[in-house]
Amino acid sequence: RAHVALRPAFPHGSARAGGIAGSGRSLAVGCKIQRHPGSAKCLRNSRRENVLASEDILARRGVAVHETNRGGDVTYHGPGQLVGYPIFNLRSIRLPLSARRMGPVEYLRLLEEVLIRTCAAYGILTARQANRTGVWTLPGGSIAEKKIAAIGVHISRGITSHGFALNVTTD
Repeated sequence: RAHVALRPAFPHGSARAGGIAGSGRSLAVGCKIQRHPGSAKCLRNSRRENVLASEDILARRGVAVHETNRGGDVTYHGPGQLVGYPIFNLRSIRLPLSARRMGPVEYLRLLEEVLIRTCAAYGILTARQANRTGVWTLPGGSIAEKKIAAIGVHISRGITSHGFALNVTTD
């Protein structure tokens, strides 16, 4: 299992998203998929005290804490997760049966749908939960009900960055 360091991944994604924004291209698409070593992200609206593990525990487990520009609270990425960073120019995507551009909410719902269908392809039944972002396993299935995929995006000038984390073999 190869791991990609978290720190180089963010500048690459941010630079790529910035390049797309300034390119004038109508639809630029990219998606970086990777597995991270243990990392916690303190997000734009989070507080450091929301990292529940002590500095000592984080250091012993090799978990680095990084600040990032997307919304939400503290997020952990580590071995056993598949993390994706899709980059889209939402201003160039029109909603089906409409002339309206895709907005942030529609984008989040489509990411959820991709994750739901991916899980279904592996025999895992999942669903959305009302008023929450992400994907949960269904109760009564072979897997206990719990969040299986988290989503956190940043959108600037219509360009998406950050993305999702799908729990595959986490402990």
